[in-house]
Amino acid sequence: MGLSTTFESALGEQQRRGAMLAAQAWLREGQSLLSERLAGEQELQGVGHAALESLSDYVGSVVGALYTQEAGGGFVRAAVWGWPAGKGDAGERVPAGRTLVAECAAQRRPIALADVPPGYLQVSSGSGEATARSVRLAPIIHEGQLVGVVELGWMRGLEDRDGELLAACSGILGASLESARYRKRLQDVLEETQQLNEELQVQQEELRTANEELEEQSRALKESQAHRKASRRNWNRPTCSSATRPSGWKCSATSCSRRSRRWRNAPPNCSGPAATSPSSSPTCRTSCARR
Repeated sequence: MGLSTTFESALGEQQRRGAMLAAQAWLREGQSLLSERLAGEQELQGVGHAALESLSDYVGSVVGALYTQEAGGGFVRAAVWGWPAGKGDAGERVPAGRTLVAECAAQRRPIALADVPPGYLQVSSGSGEATARSVRLAPIIHEGQLVGVVELGWMRGLEDRDGELLAACSGILGASLESARYRKRLQDVLEETQQLNEELQVQQEELRTANEELEEQSRALKESQAHRKASRRNWNRPTCSSATRPSGWKCSATSCSRRSRRWRNAPPNCSGPAATSPSSSPTCRTSCARR
């Protein structure tokens, strides 16, 4: 009796350990398949859709959605799988409060709905629609930070290992989502920088054109000022003419003279008393002379 009991106890322990090892192997295989499926995805929507597809194939879910958290609050439905048309497509914003998605994110723990009412979560196929029997929501956490929430629906009842797999894959999925979001932010920054560079080049070209116009205006102003100065000098230069020279004098280009003795006391216009009287004392810049 004692030997039989001992043998049955050992056999049962061995079976439990075998089941535990099989469960661990099943989880590791699911993680490995998910990692391989996400390796080639770069964009956020592609990562979400690939994750839902991989989980659907492995755990048998028929409908699902992946939500990412926004910086200012609320969530965005980043990707869907088997989602009915008209029930909210990918990219739709979900309010932050009073939804199971928000509760799951706030509490950072999974929410299981074992028996949902008809019409709660529709499953869409090419030939029609049906209602999922059970739903599970699980938070996606990467390095202690909430990244998003995944929601899956089944046509069967819930199994414990479904939740274990979602918990085990949370870090892998969170890292992929964060990488996709980082690449998106980097791409946005690069596009913004490129746009700023283009605007800067346009502004530099406009500034160069404005400088050339200013230089041209400055050159024209200097030429105008030089021309005015030359005109002013010509206007103030003394002249000799037949109306202003004294009797017996003659005018050359720069002087009035008579073939007698020379004297230089005539006023600039070579007229008036100073031009006819040799005793006058005022001097003149021009050369009005008598020899």
